Amino acid sequence: MPDHILPRADCYIAAMPRSGSTMLANLLTLPPRRLALVEPWLPHGCRSPSLLEHLRGFGFDIPDSEWTDAGGPAGREENGPRVARLLANRLAGLERWGVKEVRPALHQPSLALLRPRRVVILVRDMFSAAQSLWDKARRIPRPGQDEQSLATFILDAATCLQELARDLPTDQARVVRYEDITTDEACREDLGRWLDWPLAGNPSRDLELYGREWEIQRHGDAISPAHCGQRIDLPSQALDFAAAVLERARGYQTAFGYAS
Repeated sequence: MPDHILPRADCYIAAMPRSGSTMLANLLTLPPRRLALVEPWLPHGCRSPSLLEHLRGFGFDIPDSEWTDAGGPAGREENGPRVARLLANRLAGLERWGVKEVRPALHQPSLALLRPRRVVILVRDMFSAAQSLWDKARRIPRPGQDEQSLATFILDAATCLQELARDLPTDQARVVRYEDITTDEACREDLGRWLDWPLAGNPSRDLELYGREWEIQRHGDAISPAHCGQRIDLPSQALDFAAAVLERARGYQTAFGYAS
């Protein structure tokens, strides 16, 4: 995808799965001037129906005819021209904008495309993240998804985040831990100052678009340390899965200050 087809992003969130990245993107989103896109997959052409509803809910008037690939039903519009056509002018009119992604294969192409001023590397204790990923997979099953694919996904993400933390300039990137941002208001305020972007949005925004209504019921519309840190009753299979993943993630745990 060509560079510089979009205005420079203010923030990119490279996140561990189940580390509160949607919550953080929602805190950054405040219509009509500040928007953090939730997993738009921009290098792949931003074709998700939930993304369209996310953009419309923010206030962008995007008719179905505009969202449809310019190549028509029989053709597929190239990713770069599609992203530029749909988003360049709309994003240019915002006060702040950014993106959050969790899939490790998307981080480098997204960074090249967005040229973000700040990068948040969002992490979480591996045992807790793996349990939560297992629970989400149970609630939102996908074809071909099994424990092996989940383990590969979360371990690949861990490796990628370690590489980003190692390679990105320290004045551009900051590691943020789920355990801190969900329990410490001062941590959130400090992050907002560093980003020059207040965390003033609704943390539960649009969760129903992603099939995550149970999180709205669990957390409501505010960040609560009691809710974010509460123990969830899961079957032994989930605990066994998390323990097996943790055993393979000692380097990640050490790199980000977690017990291994």
